[in-house]
Amino acid sequence: IRPALRTLRPVQSTARAVLAAMLLVLLVPAAVAAHATLVGSTPAADEVVTTLPPVVIVTFDSAPFLARCLGSVLSAEPSPEVVVVDNASADGSADLVRDRYPRCILVRNSGNLGFARANNQGFGLAKGRHILLLNSDACPLDGCVDGMVEFLDRNPGYGAVACRLVFEDGRLQRSCRRFPTWLALL
Repeated sequence: IRPALRTLRPVQSTARAVLAAMLLVLLVPAAVAAHATLVGSTPAADEVVTTLPPVVIVTFDSAPFLARCLGSVLSAEPSPEVVVVDNASADGSADLVRDRYPRCILVRNSGNLGFARANNQGFGLAKGRHILLLNSDACPLDGCVDGMVEFLDRNPGYGAVACRLVFEDGRLQRSCRRFPTWLALL
């Protein structure tokens, strides 16, 4: 089986104690669907949702952060397609999405399948040539997503792009390191 690879990029984020905007290029296994219940429906294949990339958000017991994240993402004009994959949260995260954000595609997993498998589920439902992977505790800044899409469109040799992360007060959040060397490990 040849897996489908998608180009994805996380969005600039501002959040407290962020693990935000982690960037992964993942495969989309069909077997993941057996562990989940899709709530709502996906857009028709020929329906153009927006020019912004679809957003995939995985959540596990993060309702307060998720509400802020979704409010930020869906305030964009036009708002993007959003897929939220809930890993069996006990804090009402899935109910929050169902009740307050009905435009979102919601996947409720019967157990915690983990971050990677849940993202694969979201990637399988998202439609677009790029996909934005966004942690539930991150909030995109104006222009960040557009800038990343523009970069990828101008540079077709790149498969992924990330942004600079900042805290809410604007301070840089260090999110990258030099590649480890043997000397650094000693």
